[in-house]
Order: sequence, then C-alpha cells, then structure tokens
Amino acid sequence: MAVATHARYCPVCGGDSTERFCAADGTATVLRLTVDPASVAYEPGHVIEGRYRITGKIGRGGFGAVFSAIHTGTGQEIAIKVLIVDLSEDNGSIIRRFWQEAQITAQLRHPNTVRVFDVGQTEEGAFYIAMERLRGTTLGDLLQDRAAQGEVLVEDEALDIAIAVLRSLGEAHRAGLVHRDLKPANVMLCESPDEDAPIVKVLDFGIARTQDSSLTRQGASLGTPAYMSPEQCRGEIVDPRSDIYALGTILYRCVCGRPPYFDENPLSVMFQHTSAPIPEVRRLARTPLSDGFVTCVQKALSKQASDRFGDAREMREALETVRTGVWTAQSLGRGAEGRTQLAWSGTPGTSAPAEAPHPIADARFGGETDGYDSSVVVARAESAVTAAAAAVTIAPAHPRS
Repeated sequence: MAVATHARYCPVCGGDSTERFCAADGTATVLRLTVDPASVAYEPGHVIEGRYRITGKIGRGGFGAVFSAIHTGTGQEIAIKVLIVDLSEDNGSIIRRFWQEAQITAQLRHPNTVRVFDVGQTEEGAFYIAMERLRGTTLGDLLQDRAAQGEVLVEDEALDIAIAVLRSLGEAHRAGLVHRDLKPANVMLCESPDEDAPIVKVLDFGIARTQDSSLTRQGASLGTPAYMSPEQCRGEIVDPRSDIYALGTILYRCVCGRPPYFDENPLSVMFQHTSAPIPEVRRLARTPLSDGFVTCVQKALSKQASDRFGDAREMREALETVRTGVWTAQSLGRGAEGRTQLAWSGTPGTSAPAEAPHPIADARFGGETDGYDSSVVVARAESAVTAAAAAVTIAPAHPRS
C-alpha cells in the first residue's frame, strides 16, 4: 500500500514540486510515496503502468528486484528493474543514482552495453527501469563454474571478454562517464544463435557518473572492494582509468581464480588496493600467460592512475595486439616511453612458461556480492584507510577455503 507524504518530487535535483515537470531541469516529477515492499513483490500477470506484464522474477538485490516482462503492445520481452525504497531524504542518493542509471544507460548505444528503454514509477510508488532482456550467464557465474572444476579461463578467453568490455566502456568514456562498479557480476555473456561465441554485455551503470559529478559526498567510497581502484578506495574523484584498474582485477581473477586482494574485511581489501604490492599474476596464474598479457595486466593495475592506460580505447588496442600475437612494448601506447617493459612478439597461442600456479581455485568465491554481504560499500575513505592500516598486516590475500 502506498501512502502520499508530499505531492511530487524531482528524482534528479531532489526538489519538491506541484507540477508534472521540474522547473529547474525539466525532468518529469514523481509522486513522493511510502512503498510497502510487499506491494511490489510482483507475481506473473501483474501489469506495470498498463504496458509491462510481469512473467517471472529474475533476481533480487539489496534495494530491489529484477523481473522478466512482456510489453503489452509490442509483445517484446524485456527486463524490469524495480527499486524498492521510500522517497525520503535518507534514500535521496539511492534514488538519484537509480534515476541516473536510466538516464545514462539510455544514452549508450554500443552493442556491448545493455539497452535501456524506459524509466518510470509504478502504481505502488516504486521506481522501475525497463531494459533489454538478456539470456546467458554472468562472468562471475562462469568463473565460479570453472573454479568448481579446478579450472580458470585461458588467456584468449579472458582477452575476448575484456576487449568486448572495453568497447562498451569506450563509448561511455567518450561521453565523459565512468562506470565505477565494473566486476564479473556486471559482465553478461549472452546467448547468440548467430555467433559461435557469446555476446558480451556490460550491465549496471547504477553508480556511474560524469567525471565532474557531485552526486556522492566528498570522501565517500562507492563500489565493490575487490575491484576498486586505489583512488576510488580513498574516496577521490575518479576518471576512466579507475575502470581500467577494475578490468585489470577482472583479468587477474579470470586467469588466477581470485582477484589480487581478498579478505573477509572489505576495509582490509580497500587498504591493500591503496598500499600493498600486486601479487605477481604469473606466480598465481593457473594457465599459461604470454608476456604481453602479463604486462598489460600489470599496467592496468598500476597504483598511480597516470601509469595505467589512459582510457578504454588505449587498453583495447594493446590487448588486441596481444590477442593477435603481435604485441611489443610500443603497443602500450601513451606513457610507455621511459619505462622498462617486457616485450613479446610471436604467434597466437605462444607464451612464456607460467610459474607454479596458486594451489587453490575457490569455487565459493564470488557470487552476486563478490564475497561480501553487500555488493556496494559506502564508507568514509579516510577512516576506512586509517582503520585498515591499524588492523591489517600486508600480505598476499588468499581466497576462503
């Protein structure tokens, strides 16, 4: 049951309004309602706003759920993402991020990015996003399945996925957007009847923002700790190079079965991102790696953003040379001069011998929350790093046994 507490509300600027459109920014206003979670536990057959008929539930997270649905007019299969929070001051930032996800993702057109078609408010008061219905598995689920068999992705598999992800990020970065929560659970490997390989889709731009956005408060840290860049852990302003770091951690996990850092305490992980050396990828890898792959991962995981690839396009071009077997140090692009790099040039499939692999591939690592109770952690960065510094002994992290 929904109970009105104010007339109308702008989900972008946060101001109250009596009009259908916000006078400040022109956004369609919504009703300020108190939402009963039981009222949005939609069963098959329920129709949202007269045009989206629910056919089932896909999943549920901390702030809402995703349902499968059919458009009552066109018959198109879609996914409906529903946010279940009250329109209160305490939840203002959550609401604004959700609305921003719809606005940002609706502007993106790349085939490797999930498409958003509509955003609105249900009769019960909850917000929803209507988006492309995808079928397949997440990269996180694939990595867990491989780990259950004592396996990881081989280099070429990891490269193919990363290159596709970078094509999606390239469009976002050119638009001045930073994803800020790139992780295996947000990379979908979609079924394709016309392709031998799955189509890669980047999901969940829910905490993405423009580089000059003030949506999150100073010193706040938003993301998933295992995949956050050092500057993100410190609550600093991020740019595309933070996404580059996150993809570096994903590539690391693809071939090692675990990200560079892992601990039951998320603050410990955040501190290690900022201060601990990256465990050598080849030492922990469970599959042969080329020198080009190793060097690209090392560059992506540089502590200083200025030492990483400058943007998604630069990293993609470097990985493509590794994938085709023509990688050299010069493939690293901007910023490569003056630094000693490993060089490798050969035919596809050749690589230097890997060192002894890490003995454990933990099938339980990962999942929807990537090892934590919440996939999004909000913390005061200064206190997070200080607390972690006092409590953590720096050492290569090990997955749970």
